[in-house]
Amino acid sequence: MYNYLPIKVSIKNVNSNEIVIRQLFSLFPKEDIYYELNANEIIIYLRELDFFHFKNSVQTLVRSSDNETAKLLNLIFYNVEKIKSYGLKGRKRLYVGYDKERKVKNREANIENDLVIVDDGNKKYSLSEVLDKVIVGDCLKVMKKLPSESFDCIFVDPPYFLQLPPKKLLRWTGSVVNGVNDQWDVFKDFDEYDNFTKNYLIEIKRLMKPNATIWIIGTYHNIHRIGKIMLDLGFWILNDVIWFKTNPMPNFLGVRFTNATETLLWAVKDKKIKKYTFNKEVARSFNGGKLGINVWQIPLCTGQERLRNEKGEKIHSTQKPKELLRRVILTSTKEGDIVFDPMAGTGTTGFVTKQLNRKFVMIEINKDYVNAIVKRFNLKFNSLFLI
Repeated sequence: MYNYLPIKVSIKNVNSNEIVIRQLFSLFPKEDIYYELNANEIIIYLRELDFFHFKNSVQTLVRSSDNETAKLLNLIFYNVEKIKSYGLKGRKRLYVGYDKERKVKNREANIENDLVIVDDGNKKYSLSEVLDKVIVGDCLKVMKKLPSESFDCIFVDPPYFLQLPPKKLLRWTGSVVNGVNDQWDVFKDFDEYDNFTKNYLIEIKRLMKPNATIWIIGTYHNIHRIGKIMLDLGFWILNDVIWFKTNPMPNFLGVRFTNATETLLWAVKDKKIKKYTFNKEVARSFNGGKLGINVWQIPLCTGQERLRNEKGEKIHSTQKPKELLRRVILTSTKEGDIVFDPMAGTGTTGFVTKQLNRKFVMIEINKDYVNAIVKRFNLKFNSLFLI
């Protein structure tokens, strides 16, 4: 009698998907992996597995399935994939029978796959290699290895440099406000922040096609410094666009105005450039078909759109709403254009770009964010990328 590792997966419409579930598991010996169905639940019993065969089998079934069935197959895959094996026997990963006295070294998950490229520090990239990819690495280093004049549009959501004091902000109820206290928003001083800004803008300018445009978003903490540096580097600002948040974070202390806006700067790389893309009818549609005004009323990212981890915590503290990126991309690009985001976060730029039949290239250094991107793409586009 074999020992198995049970994995419980909650699913809807168990009976209606039983055929494809049976089809998947019939491809593997029962002594390796099998399943049982209960009400709204599948229990997977895992002992050992030819994982690459499992991955390819799921991919094949996904391609021939409807959206709901494809999502179910992806869900089964995620729950099996996240179980860490302790070793290999031939082509099979081993999950039970582990000798507890044996020490296993901590291993970092390999997230390189069909969507993700992990930068190795040396390689230079052709545009075709990175198209519709997320490159895991430091944007200042990776950008230097990308070919000049590659991109039609660039969206940048840089650190705000909020300089928040090291203390808790409490609501009137006593609960803690989860603000932006991430390490990526910490700089020694304004000089360090300005140098960082200048360095990424220099590389971005090189990567822009002659008629490309760039969007940079920020708050009153940083957007004026960024604008000044852009002008010093020769960029020409076409517009500022005000994102008016219809559901801003409440003002708990009552010592200032409630901050309900962020500013986007839209620019070309040189004042002489006139043939940039601006879809004026699309811009007008955001204001009921009237003037294409530079104020966009869009709520903060909340509800099901907000990506959260297993504990219910925000994966990224400043995730931007899809509607904001939809407006950016629709107004300033054409179908087939290539959109670049060097600080991708949880990948909203690439996600929306793909939906709108454009191409993307993203860079992100945080592997937790990259894992969230992969999961997000899998669930939406029914493509299976191994994390």
